[in-house]
Amino acid sequence: MAVHVTVVDDGSLAMLGAIGILRSASGCRFIGSLGGIDELTENQEESDGCVLVVDPYLDGVPFPDALSEVTKRHPVLVMSARTGHQNVRRALQSGAHGYVSKDIDSSTLVTAVQAVGIGGVYLGLSVADVLMQEWGGAPPPDFGEPLKGTDLTPREQDVLTMVARGLTHKQIGTRLTLSKATVDTYVHRIRQKVGAFNKAGLTRVAMDMGLLSNHS
Repeated sequence: MAVHVTVVDDGSLAMLGAIGILRSASGCRFIGSLGGIDELTENQEESDGCVLVVDPYLDGVPFPDALSEVTKRHPVLVMSARTGHQNVRRALQSGAHGYVSKDIDSSTLVTAVQAVGIGGVYLGLSVADVLMQEWGGAPPPDFGEPLKGTDLTPREQDVLTMVARGLTHKQIGTRLTLSKATVDTYVHRIRQKVGAFNKAGLTRVAMDMGLLSNHS
């Protein structure tokens, strides 16, 4: 089932680009764009339950109270040029399900929307790196308890092994006959399951599971 998505269009080139990407992305159904969070009440029936892509730090977007109210009805993906740990933490505490930079590529945007749309949490790589520095390499506390490595499916174990061996997402996709966007989704899911949010952490998990010794 396609993930429904609505964009709060702030007029920036990034948001205009996001609208163009989401209009044509497979796995997403673009519902429309809004001029501000306040317009959600006027389009409630059509937009309820949609993933909402929004930059809450722009003028005219009340934050964090309005965002806290919106996240009660919408999975929210914050897309902002502000990626400092205080900005990210504030958004997550207000109920946002994801946070990405405005300079992400199209496949990452689609992956983030899909992850948030199915109830997951998605942090862009630059955002995750900032939070990892703040928390000293440990998983952010709001992410809950990591699952055991044995909860990984065989395909997820294959992807984890290749990540640990230094393959890029594109190279992994070629080997497994998957799109890069699909590999991105696998890697995101693995991160959530094992509680590791950078390559070093994923490599340690792969080693602990014996995956590197079991694969040539």
